[in-house]
Amino acid sequence: MRTISIIIKAFLHLCLFKSKPQDLPASSLLLGLVSIIYMLMSGILAPAPLSRWQSFLWSFVETGLLMILVSSLLYVVRHPRRITQTLIAMMGANAFLSLLSLPLMVWRDYNESHNLGLGMPSLLFLIIMFWNIAVQVYILRHALNVTTFAAFIITIILLSLMGTLLLSLFPMVKI
Repeated sequence: MRTISIIIKAFLHLCLFKSKPQDLPASSLLLGLVSIIYMLMSGILAPAPLSRWQSFLWSFVETGLLMILVSSLLYVVRHPRRITQTLIAMMGANAFLSLLSLPLMVWRDYNESHNLGLGMPSLLFLIIMFWNIAVQVYILRHALNVTTFAAFIITIILLSLMGTLLLSLFPMVKI
């Protein structure tokens, strides 16, 4: 239990910009655990028209794409030793922030079913989404050893590429 508390605290500090991805252990066991949690959160938050099986497939493909793209990027810029820590940081921070958004999704669904308006839960969900992007920029800035602006551009390209690939593989999802 203490280990879980330490891991959660590490991701909280990462999301609050108090620690860096290199502060996380380069553990393949932790990478495996974080990958599974990331996949679960991705499956839960998968687009609504997907069935349970399609959501699982979406999360599996999304996780694989992230691992391939980030690993390739770090390999190209000659930082292959940072792959494990960067993937742990990116997937762990994303899963942590996704967990925070779950109550907002329930609140939004409740409001929608009772015609109460979607304003506040949608706004808070949007804030968490932008916070997540800021954290991903922060992680890539440290992993790639680049400026914040360069990390922002790389993050947007990475997210756009992943989104394009996912939407081409799952054409039933409409934006």
